[in-house]
Amino acid sequence: VRGRRNPLHFGLPARLKRARENLSFGSVAEAAGISDGQIVFRLERKRGHVPRLDTVERVAYALGLSPAFLAYGIEADASPPTDGLRCEGVALRLRETRTAHGLNMRALARAAGLTHTAVRSTETGASMPGIATVESFAVALGVSPGWLAYGLGPMEHQGDDVRQVTSAKPRLDRSTVGKSPTSSRCEQRRQAAANTASAANMTQDLTCALATG
Repeated sequence: VRGRRNPLHFGLPARLKRARENLSFGSVAEAAGISDGQIVFRLERKRGHVPRLDTVERVAYALGLSPAFLAYGIEADASPPTDGLRCEGVALRLRETRTAHGLNMRALARAAGLTHTAVRSTETGASMPGIATVESFAVALGVSPGWLAYGLGPMEHQGDDVRQVTSAKPRLDRSTVGKSPTSSRCEQRRQAAANTASAANMTQDLTCALATG
């Protein structure tokens, strides 16, 4: 994308191609427990194709890679879990991070440039999100997409790649969440009244001092 840094997941096809080397798409799919080699082919060759977290995780383990690296280029543990997939925890990580920031689902959706339905379906586990959706959530929340998607690496990633992608969108100003313009104006009026009262008291004290001097 011209004029700003591309999202981290844009590099997945190139990372997959380097890791696959001379392996066929079918052999990678078989090792990943995926029935159709065309799924792996689309990951690498189909422009604009955005896979789900679980697909990327299965392919990553088949190639001996960390899913955080394959999806976002973030170096992390490449060992598969003993039970299930790491991406199955994305619902809990998203919900806990959102609530820790004091955001409701609609506020997060607006900050991420996504729909309220995308937030709800991810948090409830109704659907497995794609790597682009999770990266948008991560940018809005200021966390590493590798951590949010797979629970890998530090929550607050300090790598250059993550700082670059977070600069693509304005960071959420959490100090304004839950405050309406009306409440802000009322606060300004109260402060102005307090300042006026303080000035009046200082004038009265000065007058008394001159009168008794």
